[in-house]
Amino acid sequence: SNAGSSFLISLVARATNFSMATNYGQDVTPPKHYSISINPRLDCGPYWAGLGDTALTSTKRKLPNNTVLVHTYCQTKTTTFVPTLEEYMQDCVTTFGRTAPDPTILTRHEYPLSRVTKAIHLIRNPISQIITKFQKEFKSHVQDTSWRSDYPLTKSGFKTWCQAADVRTETLFHEYYSAGTVQTMQETPCGRYIAEFISWHNHAFDTIASLDIPELVIYHDDLYDDSLETTLHTMLDFIELKQQTMPSQRLGDSDIDVNEFLSRSDFKQIRRLVQKLATDETWSHLERYFKDVV
Repeated sequence: SNAGSSFLISLVARATNFSMATNYGQDVTPPKHYSISINPRLDCGPYWAGLGDTALTSTKRKLPNNTVLVHTYCQTKTTTFVPTLEEYMQDCVTTFGRTAPDPTILTRHEYPLSRVTKAIHLIRNPISQIITKFQKEFKSHVQDTSWRSDYPLTKSGFKTWCQAADVRTETLFHEYYSAGTVQTMQETPCGRYIAEFISWHNHAFDTIASLDIPELVIYHDDLYDDSLETTLHTMLDFIELKQQTMPSQRLGDSDIDVNEFLSRSDFKQIRRLVQKLATDETWSHLERYFKDVV
């Protein structure tokens, strides 16, 4: 979840009064300024998020002495429908910075995977994440009444939006999956987005195992009011930083009510596809979202 990961980065920065870093220099670098790499000898980033007056923070902060938390989506716009593990790992360390000779141009770089020493893996209910994507797209069409008429913020509008996305990429299904899996995808609302979601998390677990580094899994559910303080303490222990304050920022009371957009039979189809595509490890973390669906 992009919103969840950005929230976590900002939360840790405020709680510790240390700056975090990001693979996306454009998010933390004012226009016409150079992105500042956390390693001064390398332009490739990650980039310091402590300049102030940026998307992630409005306060200038120094970097911690040891572990630096880095924001990465492990996904670029050039990523294929379902990337290979090698493509995914490359995306995790791909950066975009305003670097020499021209800070007005965003330049793509890459740093060694060996620099990654720990991983925090954020997991959200896949259905909630896809609904959020739909809601954001709906908001982006504020001037497009025709689009909003085709895809209203209703159960039927969501399913129609899913079907349109599936049709656009249906030919790709056959390139990546067996005939039986493709049939299950075609029978499942938002089969395309479910496949992308599962592929991402399968690769995340495989990448962390390949690097043989410590991992902390955090569930998006635990970023809400009742669990947030405990989650923050767990994170800070993991990255070995001391808490200075408890930030007032919040995500809210709870996640999206997925029942507003899907029927029980839809949930059953989605569970079936998730189980089919997920590795055993990925499913062990996602099963919590489908316990009431049999």
